[in-house]
Amino acid sequence: MLFSYSSAPGSDVETFFASIRDSMSGWFKRASDLAEIGDLMAALERQSKDVMRLARQTRSVAPGHLFQLKENIRNKISGFEAVVALMDHRLAHLPADKRDLVKGKMSELEALVLTKSVQSYFVFCVRTQSSGSVPLWAHEIFGRDLGAMEKARNQLSEPRFAGRFEPRQLDAIERIKGALLRLIERAPRIPDFNEPALTLAPAD
Repeated sequence: MLFSYSSAPGSDVETFFASIRDSMSGWFKRASDLAEIGDLMAALERQSKDVMRLARQTRSVAPGHLFQLKENIRNKISGFEAVVALMDHRLAHLPADKRDLVKGKMSELEALVLTKSVQSYFVFCVRTQSSGSVPLWAHEIFGRDLGAMEKARNQLSEPRFAGRFEPRQLDAIERIKGALLRLIERAPRIPDFNEPALTLAPAD
């Protein structure tokens, strides 16, 4: 396993979210506030489950579907991060102790989702390198992947993630970045039709 956790969520996502809901029980007096938080929690649970489900598929999906699967994972992570931002905004008015409690639990979940995404990239790189097949449009896609890995490294280096995983495992991200750079070197480039056309000199 690429990552190991010293402070991970429960054995499954349902258990983790049940613990958050229990912690927040009675915090909101208005039914509308409770309903809004409930909707956000349901969205977070759905997004995190989808990320982990798709990440597991990277080991078994047919090679022809591997690139699309990776893009689906990227989109799910973007959706997850958007809901996390909404949750942070919605909880901003809570007392500091309650807000910190939820933020701590959310950091555990974010660490899990981030590291699962890194695992999926690791498997993707291994399978793509071994297949020897790199599509025409891969140069642009791999460039975005490099940015995603740099973002993941920066996020996991934040103090709030300290103790959520083994720090040495950040080296895995550097290995992935190296693999992506090698894949970029192999990727065919789309011709630039705006470049001046070659012309032949007049025949003698």
